[in-house]
Amino acid sequence: MYYQEYPIDGVTMKWAFSVSKKNYDKAIHRNTIKRMMKEAVRLSKPELLLKLPENKTYICLIAYNASKILPQYSDISLQMDDIFTKFLSKVNQ
Repeated sequence: MYYQEYPIDGVTMKWAFSVSKKNYDKAIHRNTIKRMMKEAVRLSKPELLLKLPENKTYICLIAYNASKILPQYSDISLQMDDIFTKFLSKVNQ
């Protein structure tokens, strides 16, 4: 995960998702993984916003590069929770 702070009024977080074409050559698989990542962010967003510092905007890029087996939502959700924990620890230092 890569993130950058930007002073954009009215916006707290912007997200971008990327899935490696090297491991998932079919667009349908890449899009499915991106949809699962977006859903994990949507479900965790209220909790994340409460823990972020005020008056800052974050633009986050999350790249998924794992095995060639199509993951289940539960696997992606756990991985995204780990990413969010690391992100919050870096931001709140």
